Amino acid sequence: MGDVAVSDGRVVAADRRTRARREIDVAGLAVAPGFVDAHAHSDLVPLMAEPQPFKLLQGVTTEINGNCGFSYAPDASALEELTGESVPDWTFAEYLEAVAAAGPTNHVATLVGHSTLRGAVAGFAETLREGDLDRMCDLAAAALAAGACGLSSGLIYPPGSYAGIDELVALAEVAHGYGVPYTTHMRDEGAGLAAALDEAVAIARRARVRLQVSHCKVAGRRNHGQAGMLLGKLRAARAAGVDARGDQYPYLAGATMLAALLPPSALAGGRVRDVLAAQPGGPGCAAWPSPAGRARGCGRTAPRKAC
Repeated sequence: MGDVAVSDGRVVAADRRTRARREIDVAGLAVAPGFVDAHAHSDLVPLMAEPQPFKLLQGVTTEINGNCGFSYAPDASALEELTGESVPDWTFAEYLEAVAAAGPTNHVATLVGHSTLRGAVAGFAETLREGDLDRMCDLAAAALAAGACGLSSGLIYPPGSYAGIDELVALAEVAHGYGVPYTTHMRDEGAGLAAALDEAVAIARRARVRLQVSHCKVAGRRNHGQAGMLLGKLRAARAAGVDARGDQYPYLAGATMLAALLPPSALAGGRVRDVLAAQPGGPGCAAWPSPAGRARGCGRTAPRKAC
């Protein structure tokens, strides 16, 4: 039992002699610092017409957006086929300015996404042209200089899934120069989890950057029981000098985009909607929602959940 005081936006020591302009009786309740949601997809929530306090009402005062390789800047229009969101070709600074001007309900920080960088430079091409990686590094540096809090990758999603380790190391080295972490939705969270973890640690080691493994999990019933392996590899990485950490969402459900169920090669060249339309039950089927419904549902709801 005790008293908590807030002065100038900070928690300060309090005792029975402390006087305040406002006192709140929280007997029988718990007082805690605001929670940080380290893995959010609320990038465009601050720009919605009405305030969206759903996270704040759960005690989340800070959200980290731009996860899984997808940020809405720089030049994110190339990814509209996947995200379902039409946005201006903001620079990262312009995106942050738009969020600040809208007045988010809680604090937000945003990673710059590897898929966004790749899409801006090479679209959905599987192979980069000469000079493309340099351009991606320049865009990453500009985003980090503007205030991006790190670099994220989503290696099950095109176009990020087309990247090899050297490409990721080069971009992570840019993050190292700004003292920010590399966060990753790894290439595999199921049967190939061990190899995907090894790749993530290798990127962090080579780039000398902090590693954050997004939504640590062992997916697929056949792979259950390997959580000890996942945690053991993170511990081993830390013991070897790599600052490797992870986050995990506290619920059983997850969501992602339909394109993630297809092999990356099927989407090469940016034929996302054509490929999906050709699938049984795709947009050509009567059961597929209308474009307006798709924008309200798959395009907006799913990406804000952990993927």
